Amino acid sequence: NKALGRFIELMTLNLGGYYVKENRMGTFGYLTPFTFSEDEEACLRVGWTPYHVAQGYRLNDNTVTAASALSWGNNVTPATDEPEQIMRLLAFDVTEKQQNGLGNTNPQVYRTVLMTEPVARDLATKYKAKEALEESLVAEARRPLFMRAYANYWANTGSVQSSLRSFEEHYAKLQRDPQEQAALTDTPDWMKGVTDQPKIETVATMQKDQTAFLLCGDSARNKFMILPGGGYATVEIKLPEDWDELVAPLGYDPLSRFYLNEPAPLEHADSPKQTTAPKQDEKSPIQREGVKAPAGLTDGEYRLVPSMEQMTSEGRVFKTNTGAASAWAYGASDSKTVPNEDGFVDFMKATYPGCSFRVQDGYVTEVVLRPFSSGQRNGGNATGITADMLNNLRVTVGVVNRQSKLEGKATADGASMTVSVKMTNFAVAMGDNPTLDRESARNFLDLNGSQATVNPRAQEGSTAKIGVQNRDGSWRTLTFTKIDRRRINVEFREKDSLSR
Repeated sequence: NKALGRFIELMTLNLGGYYVKENRMGTFGYLTPFTFSEDEEACLRVGWTPYHVAQGYRLNDNTVTAASALSWGNNVTPATDEPEQIMRLLAFDVTEKQQNGLGNTNPQVYRTVLMTEPVARDLATKYKAKEALEESLVAEARRPLFMRAYANYWANTGSVQSSLRSFEEHYAKLQRDPQEQAALTDTPDWMKGVTDQPKIETVATMQKDQTAFLLCGDSARNKFMILPGGGYATVEIKLPEDWDELVAPLGYDPLSRFYLNEPAPLEHADSPKQTTAPKQDEKSPIQREGVKAPAGLTDGEYRLVPSMEQMTSEGRVFKTNTGAASAWAYGASDSKTVPNEDGFVDFMKATYPGCSFRVQDGYVTEVVLRPFSSGQRNGGNATGITADMLNNLRVTVGVVNRQSKLEGKATADGASMTVSVKMTNFAVAMGDNPTLDRESARNFLDLNGSQATVNPRAQEGSTAKIGVQNRDGSWRTLTFTKIDRRRINVEFREKDSLSR
């Protein structure tokens, strides 16, 4: 923890040029970055999915997640094992741990929730997955509108509201603001000593997919802690294939020594079940809740095509019909109807020709979305993929260029598609060294290498352009535009301009 934190500190100074009083403007300074690992064995024992697995990685993949937090804060010790009461304690603390003092800025913010195994074990008796806990917290963690209005009026970061309108007018303004989600709700349990009203006006402090729940810390204690802050980005760390041979002279065990199996969930952590490592040549198991591939689809990459004439010998292909999906392997003429198991056909029909997906261990593990110029495209390149379908998938936005051997079709200049705004993390497959346009709305999209992260709270109409330079000096680009709270449009142009 200390060593890694010190390394990050030195890296931001010496590699990033993050200097005090130049561009590092913290009024009271900053905490040294901290690092910790999630207890994945504890997750499996209580029946919850480890964080990195929920992001689409395999259980035994090596990953690192970077996140931000505004303060370290204090932890809470529940004095109960009743799951619903622990959830309410979490909700109470969520409303106290807002971004900036008094929670005066955004109504809903990202948070990281740290909890020890005993707390998670008790919660898991009612909430069988982290997603179920989050759903209850979103509904329960509401703040009195008066408290929100008072903080936002008198302590609004960067502007003086009292010179613009009266407090009563500002209260009414927040009451109408759809982002606040103001409503007359049951008085929260922790506010019942303040008012005798059974219902009061409250606002939402959480929204789905903005909270990370991590099991960590001393497994002999019952504590949780909530850190408000920014978002998250997870990357996989690829080790050399001969890693075991490289580290053996240093006395390190082979990687397979640390592999985890998925034990059955335990009701009590005081009766632990030992996990055993798979054999070195054995594939580690994957815990998934996403789109299950039908039986008979072996591991490999598949691509949607609009007709048999466009089948490729370079891999397996898929064809969608009106009522079913048909698959062929390596150009075979015979086809078979694929049943709509676990919504698989619905998933395929929600995409469009030109898209591809990968099957691994019986599940769809990643999907590539491509603007495609076929007249038979589904819905004018508008994908109907939902957040549920994308659970545990890696998503890449790419283009089908004019030299594509896989399609033999040209992508029309200006071809576009619409995706869910909940798909906030993309890999951009356009070639080497993608660049974010200088004029783009920086608070809408961030580019790190080929990884693009969308801010779901960005204003409607926000745009961001990513480009890769062609040999003639022009740029092929993808332009992201936020349509509304649910949709983002992605437009491809083969030749465009871009400012760096």
